[in-house]
Amino acid sequence: MLLRSLLTLILLIISLTSCTNIPWIEGDDANNPATYEDPAKLAKQLESEGRYVESSKEYQRIATRSGPGTRQGYQLAAVRTLLKADMIDAAKAELATIQLQNNYGLNNLAELVQIRLAIAEQRFDEALVHLNAMNMNQLPKNLQIEHNQLQANLLEAQGDVFGAVKKWISLDNAIGTDALALRENHEILWHSLSLLEYNQLRQVQQTPGDVFSGWVSLAVLSKTIHPSYIAQSIADWQARYPNHPANKDIVQTIMRATQTNSTTAGAIKSIQKIALLLPLDSKFQAHAEATQNGISAAIYDDKQAAQMPEIIVSNVDPSNVANIYKEMVTQGIQVVIGPLDKESLAVLAQATNQLPVLTIGLNYLDTNSNTNNLFQFGLSPEQEAQAVARRAWQDGHRVASALIPPGNWSNRVLTAFQQEWSKQGGQFATLQQYDNSNLSQSVKNVVSSKADMVFMLAFPREARQLRPFFPYYDGENIAIYSTSHIYSGVVDQRMDRDLEGIIFGDMPWILSPDQKAKEWQATFEKSWPDDMEQVKRLYALGIDAYHLLHELKKLNQHSFLKMNGYTGLLSVENGGVITRQLLWARFIDGLPQLLEKQTVNTIVTQPVSAPVPITIPAIPVPVAQ
Repeated sequence: MLLRSLLTLILLIISLTSCTNIPWIEGDDANNPATYEDPAKLAKQLESEGRYVESSKEYQRIATRSGPGTRQGYQLAAVRTLLKADMIDAAKAELATIQLQNNYGLNNLAELVQIRLAIAEQRFDEALVHLNAMNMNQLPKNLQIEHNQLQANLLEAQGDVFGAVKKWISLDNAIGTDALALRENHEILWHSLSLLEYNQLRQVQQTPGDVFSGWVSLAVLSKTIHPSYIAQSIADWQARYPNHPANKDIVQTIMRATQTNSTTAGAIKSIQKIALLLPLDSKFQAHAEATQNGISAAIYDDKQAAQMPEIIVSNVDPSNVANIYKEMVTQGIQVVIGPLDKESLAVLAQATNQLPVLTIGLNYLDTNSNTNNLFQFGLSPEQEAQAVARRAWQDGHRVASALIPPGNWSNRVLTAFQQEWSKQGGQFATLQQYDNSNLSQSVKNVVSSKADMVFMLAFPREARQLRPFFPYYDGENIAIYSTSHIYSGVVDQRMDRDLEGIIFGDMPWILSPDQKAKEWQATFEKSWPDDMEQVKRLYALGIDAYHLLHELKKLNQHSFLKMNGYTGLLSVENGGVITRQLLWARFIDGLPQLLEKQTVNTIVTQPVSAPVPITIPAIPVPVAQ
């Protein structure tokens, strides 16, 4: 729900039920409005801070102490916050416990919660039917506002972000003079705009003085102007849009975010001990060591830290990670980076609702996590597949086929692509699995499916064999998209001519490294030449994991802010999930060429120092067994 503090829930329930008694106020102060305190004050504060899981628990706690009617109202509030945390199963379980048979006047509120659930589960047609069936004139003002918000949410969920933005703009008039509600509406609007890529924003036709055009113009500005010049650019924008609603709040947020955050800087300076939890004795050993070397290089190069922190590296697996984590905490560890493998990360997440120290897991959980102090950051192939779906749709394609190898990993990645493709509105023609025995026939099948794009999931060796079959079967003009796995990350013009025309997403570390990145890569290649092609991207993961410590507080507080990382443009979503926005390239004559000139400088400055020659000394770190 976008307006997290529209009215206190007690006022909502009083307005719906005409109750005159407030059963949870006890003692002599019950009849003294001057001393009444909203029992949901803490729950609403947690909700406004984005701490949805904690907020839902507080709503549930209050519900157990409340009488009929008010209890159900707080339960519905708990369901709403669980949905905002993307904890759909938990929300459905709580919703199933709510008894509304006695009709406490909460039917409209319950209906809106059900619509929110339908949107979360991508039952868009059902959500639209129920939204249209509700009589707006019979709803109190606050529920009319939520009804409109859900219409905006539905538009965004169906891929019409600009339509949703226009709906949120119209909500300003309905909200009126409530400054907090207006700010929350603007923050949601801004968050949705900021997730769009620059080339999506620049294609929007703008009308001078128009409120919608002002929002789009501000979003373009925030993605293209270096923070050093943001103040003057904002002033120019304000001269063109002097009465724009963003001047009341979002502009100030942008300006504050470009300034040095002394609190965050102080936090990084105070870190004296960092634990790295990595699977050093496993099939992921090379990946773990590359990540460790990236982290260590970033630490040695850090100009912000008052002193170099002590690093303790622990070899972990699912059987020992919980005990080692506890041991690290007792030794005074202040930050944990890792685990790298999904199974060990799941063990940590399931062990407690709150980890004792800031933890940046280097992977993603398969289910939503309600573990506080845990952030998930990695090189997710599922995220890349979703990005491919959005990019292909943005490029004008509408019917997709898929060409993938067999196996669970491929199926997971394909599912991520298909779900996002369907969310955008795309159709799916056919799925073709390939192996060494049917490469030619597999390509023939996807070309004959009449799709206008193919999602090819392949590593370089297989892709170089598949691509030449396309023109043979009259598929020369069909668009082929892939994830970063299709490119080794190492220039090989002779071999990669067979990948001609394929479009793929990858990280700046690979496609557009700055001078510092080139120097680091040269150092890593000299030190570990045999592993460079296999683990080149893992070095960038390690560097960004450490750099996130400088910016994580701001990113977590403001979901529309981004960090210009080597693995991509990084932002924090609900549940502590760190997402990456990729660069896009096409193979031309054996070389990957950027599709756009992407010189995005984000609100959060890139946390790497000026290019200087670097050396990485031997890393004297103890390994806890």
